[in-house]
Amino acid sequence: MSALVENPDHISAIPVMTKYRDRLAYIDSLRALTAIYVVMGHISGEIWPGLYNIHPPSNMAVVLQCMMFGHYAVALFIIISGFCLMLPVLRNNMELRGGVKSFYLKRAKRILPPYYFSLGLSLLLIIFFIGHKTQTHWDCSLPITWQSIATHILLIHDFIQTGGAINHVLWSIAVEWHIYILFPILIILWRKLGPLAIVFATLMISFLVAYKLADTSYAGITAQFLGLFVLGMLAASICYGQEAMWYRIRKAPWCIISILLGLLFLRCIRHWGNSGLPNDMVMGLLGGSVLIAACNSTNIFARILDWKPLVAVGSYSYSLYLTHAPFIQLIWQYGIHPLHQSRTVEFILLAVLGMPIIIAVAYIFYLFCEKPFMNVTSTTISADKIVIKTGSK
Repeated sequence: MSALVENPDHISAIPVMTKYRDRLAYIDSLRALTAIYVVMGHISGEIWPGLYNIHPPSNMAVVLQCMMFGHYAVALFIIISGFCLMLPVLRNNMELRGGVKSFYLKRAKRILPPYYFSLGLSLLLIIFFIGHKTQTHWDCSLPITWQSIATHILLIHDFIQTGGAINHVLWSIAVEWHIYILFPILIILWRKLGPLAIVFATLMISFLVAYKLADTSYAGITAQFLGLFVLGMLAASICYGQEAMWYRIRKAPWCIISILLGLLFLRCIRHWGNSGLPNDMVMGLLGGSVLIAACNSTNIFARILDWKPLVAVGSYSYSLYLTHAPFIQLIWQYGIHPLHQSRTVEFILLAVLGMPIIIAVAYIFYLFCEKPFMNVTSTTISADKIVIKTGSK
């Protein structure tokens, strides 16, 4: 967010930051909900893996169908990432603080150490405990090869068909890392050509590239995520931009818009199923709309997303995302499956007992492998300066 409100008459146009909202608590809550949804989706996939055409019984089908859309949860992560990275740029008059080199170094410090720790942990668990196929969703991470190790180290496993190996959630980290490389270019074009032109052009180009690559070995690039990232940048500008244009847009009924886009998204899901670029486009619009609606501290979205337990989990959601998959397999393989219960009982046990263990493990991982590398900028709030505090992924 911008550091200075030049015209005092416009102070009311800026969403008010409370004691907790100066950290953008609603962002942490959205991350928590997204990460928990991904974990629940992979828990259901562990028990009823579509990889082997194993499906839940009819009495569980409706519930589990609601957990099949992890791709869109990752899409929301990308939108949030664009939103968060745009905030310090807005605060610094549309300039990268410290320049491009500083930006790359900070992103590398923030993202790469936890990623590599997770990669190493996954490899160790595979070597010693979970390296054999068990007809679960984890099987898509096996076997490990020197090629998969090399591509993951170089963060190019989205370009080569080894994206699911070692730890099947790590594909998105490579995608996001490549978007970070393009971020300084996006900022330059944003300043020169204007935000609306860049958003439109990026959406069109990224979705066209994704369409062309859809049936090729390069589909893992998921080029459309670049467009969703830019929609996150746009949402940040609408929330915290100082221009009169953003103020007018900010006054729109974003809660109602979000609900309507949510209904449209459900309609798209029914029409195209759990795939399709139109779904991603609507998800991008929906995610951006929810972010804009939630930045207003007075509406119901904001009040729900200020719930402290969600905020707490969201602060280490990156660690939860990185570590959950191998521990789902570990808990199921050694703690639940030996009980010889039905798949439904296994699912309930894994969700009710396994989820707290996974969250606890993620927090320990966060303390030792993520928190030491976080770039935290502390700021304060005063009457004539509206500033924020960022630092999460």
